[in-house]
Amino acid sequence: MPYNTAQDRQTVAKYLPSNTRHVVVAGKDVWIFKKNTQMGIVFEIGIFYDHDEGGYCAQLISPNLEETLGDQHTRHVYNDSVICLGTHTNRTCATLRECFSRCCVWAEGAGVMVASRQRGYGSEFPFSINNSPDERYR
Repeated sequence: MPYNTAQDRQTVAKYLPSNTRHVVVAGKDVWIFKKNTQMGIVFEIGIFYDHDEGGYCAQLISPNLEETLGDQHTRHVYNDSVICLGTHTNRTCATLRECFSRCCVWAEGAGVMVASRQRGYGSEFPFSINNSPDERYR
């Protein structure tokens, strides 16, 4: 599906939280919102259409998870801060709405991992089918 700014504005108004703001970065429309998880961990995420990848990407803005969750496989965030969404490409979704939904699920899983580690326990990403056997102890 080709990119359509007007359609994105409608999707944002209907489905994304009221704290969503629009910025333009390097010529790309980016929709930034805060997701407060059930564990009380707040993530700031930006969603944008990546023409090179042909889909919507979700990029983690904050917090920085490298110190807390380690490598990109464990945190399910690529080194360029794009969230692994578990789709056929892992980086993109066909629609803004799908990307928003998947990154909210990711945030809940990452929130479990962060909160668990803050309390001194290990936790693997709860929604992954490809966790490594020792991931919970990293």
